[in-house]
Amino acid sequence: MDEHFRPEAGLELDDYVRAGDTNAVWHLIRYLWALEYLADQPSIARLLDLGCGAGYGTYLIASRFPEVTVLGVDYDPAAIEAARAAYSLPNLRFALGDATQWEATIGNDIHDCIVSFDAIEHIEHRELVMQGIVEHLSPAGVLLLSTPCAWASPVLKPGWEFHKIEYSLATLFDMLRRYFGRLLRPDDGSLPHVEVFDRLAGTGMEYLLLLNPVVCERPILIDNPYRASLPDETQQNADGGLRGISGDWGAWGYDMPGLVDIRTGLARLFAPGDVDGETVEFDIGVSGNEWQVVAGDWDADGIDTIGALNTETGEVLLLARNEPGAQRITFQFEGACPTSLLLAGDWDGDGTDTLGLFDPETRVFRLKDSNADGPHDRAFVFGPELGGMRPVAGDWSSAGVDSVGVYSPSSAKFYLRIAERPDDTNLFINFGVAGCLPIAGDWNGDGIDTIGVCNLADRQIYLRNSHSPGPADVCIPIPSPVHD
Repeated sequence: MDEHFRPEAGLELDDYVRAGDTNAVWHLIRYLWALEYLADQPSIARLLDLGCGAGYGTYLIASRFPEVTVLGVDYDPAAIEAARAAYSLPNLRFALGDATQWEATIGNDIHDCIVSFDAIEHIEHRELVMQGIVEHLSPAGVLLLSTPCAWASPVLKPGWEFHKIEYSLATLFDMLRRYFGRLLRPDDGSLPHVEVFDRLAGTGMEYLLLLNPVVCERPILIDNPYRASLPDETQQNADGGLRGISGDWGAWGYDMPGLVDIRTGLARLFAPGDVDGETVEFDIGVSGNEWQVVAGDWDADGIDTIGALNTETGEVLLLARNEPGAQRITFQFEGACPTSLLLAGDWDGDGTDTLGLFDPETRVFRLKDSNADGPHDRAFVFGPELGGMRPVAGDWSSAGVDSVGVYSPSSAKFYLRIAERPDDTNLFINFGVAGCLPIAGDWNGDGIDTIGVCNLADRQIYLRNSHSPGPADVCIPIPSPVHD
């Protein structure tokens, strides 16, 4: 069941009124009301539609006010893809975002107006959402909010499966007063442009107190001592010389993690608990911050070994064995640059892993289909429009081919692309804590690659066996620093 309304018959309200489509009328009329309110606010230059769904209302605002920069944000990748496919204007942009992870997924821009219709009832931690809203509104900014208010008292987990809470009028206004100095409400006659809703008189679709619109002015910034930014030293660990890798180091039929300190060239490959022998440590033969490292099965023998790319020269070294002085495959990856991040996967399902590059600024992946000289064979954009993302790769659905993903160290969130077609389903998953190193692999031998993190702060590696948030299924201690 889709939780997002999509106006299949266009954007004209009267068409839905004549058809008796109450659901469509209620969704559209709030945006028509917002248009009239915004017409009285000439100082608004930046507007965010938080929980934009399929983007129809965001588009109405952007088309009515071409001088306003309009951003539509939703947590559902399918909704954002639908919005991007359906609506395009020079002043309009759509992006994935999570209102409980505001800075990490939406960004730090300040908006003159935030519109949020039918969104807050979908979120359990509404205080985090409200805090993010007031922190990202200008001092004179305004929130236009609407949420179901049909109950005499709030209801947790109501009948609609996607709703976490539905309010009464009293409880909604009580919450909003903690974050805004002034509320313009329909029940006390202060709401502007109620004449928009009068269009429904006599249609049997009366609206105001069922899906309550409210204008919230004078945002109140609350000093929250429990909200701390990512410690500098933790972020430095995520951005330093240590790199997380994973692979089947011993033809076991499942993967194990590893770490490489590229400052020294020392690799540590972890062995499973039921396999005799200690962690393997060896010098990969290259070192320096110009090198990026990955692991893959370069010759389809069932054993993953380490590979490295010099981002300044494009030189690639793929080790035949995980031991000092091992034979190497060498070639040039054209198009590599100092900002490139390296990944590897079996992109075409032939059993051999090949390389790819990720540009964290443009979110462009460039993948090669052979371990030979030359440029990439395919390129595409994937991931949220944020900085600092790190790439991962794996077979997320047991399809026999690998696909890509990205990880945000600041929000501890993975974004996984299920296939290399932009219309396929994507996932995003919170796992671990901020500042970790991402890894991915088939940890239990079921043919599906899943996520993991190396937390250098508590010296643990945490692995998850499913594409869902939750505790780690496997924890592996990092016994000592990888580098001297």
